[in-house]
Amino acid sequence: MKHCTKCNQEKSIDLFGKDKRHADQHKSVCKPCVASAAKIKRWGNIDICRARERRYGQQHKDLRRDYDLRRRTGASLEHYQTLFTAQSGGCGACGKISNGSLCMDHNHVTGELRNLLCSRCNLIVGWIEKDTTYLYSLASPYITAYAQRWGIV
Repeated sequence: MKHCTKCNQEKSIDLFGKDKRHADQHKSVCKPCVASAAKIKRWGNIDICRARERRYGQQHKDLRRDYDLRRRTGASLEHYQTLFTAQSGGCGACGKISNGSLCMDHNHVTGELRNLLCSRCNLIVGWIEKDTTYLYSLASPYITAYAQRWGIV
């Protein structure tokens, strides 16, 4: 047990962060008190905090992009850029040149990475991969009705 100097309560030693400068190698303020103080400080200076976060994001775009790619797909930014260059900056399905970023297409069952697709093609491939019969049953009557209405068929 240890005494928290902020809330003046006795708490389990597990609720105190490590600090080698103290004799018992734990901080004098408990983790819940540290968290609430940080929250109060952040919301009291929210404009400053957001500006700092924006600056960091602008200065470290590649780090953030790499982190997001690895978390969502398991691919690195280097792998993404290699595919992007190999596809000449275009969608792997329709070939449309992207003015933004392309989606990393992958097999949802095996997790295998395939190509970079524009968001439209990625959505279509996802629907087709999920359930081909549903997509056909949805699209076929719609397209047939449109064609009959305009005398195409």
